Amino acid sequence: MRVGITAMIILGLILAGCSHRSERISGSEARSAPTAPEDARATLERVGVEAYPKARPAEGLNVVQMEIPEGTAYTTTWSTTDPAASVIAFYKDRLRDAETNNDEMKDMVVGSTVAGDSVTVVTSPDSERTLITITVRKNRN
Repeated sequence: MRVGITAMIILGLILAGCSHRSERISGSEARSAPTAPEDARATLERVGVEAYPKARPAEGLNVVQMEIPEGTAYTTTWSTTDPAASVIAFYKDRLRDAETNNDEMKDMVVGSTVAGDSVTVVTSPDSERTLITITVRKNRN
């Protein structure tokens, strides 16, 4: 449950902070629902992002799909025993135009897929594990 709540909070922060447009998404414009038929790994593969090799989908709610004005946002939540720096380095090497942002509470890398969709990877400590939240904003074509 804690992971699900954390994922929803991080998703909201990412969607609010990563948009290049300065608009807010109201409840009537955005719909959020867990995606039951697809697992986290299949979701990432479908949107063109590689899953971190040593991570497993977090227990509970690990995939969220949200319709946004620009298209669809997908958020997956993962857990690994690897340090955050290893996860960030992995995605920095794989995302186009990747930029990092680190502070005491989280490490983050922002970039894009080969198709040009925005990707944000946020790591945060959780006991002896590192939580990984990956959000992909898939633009309408």
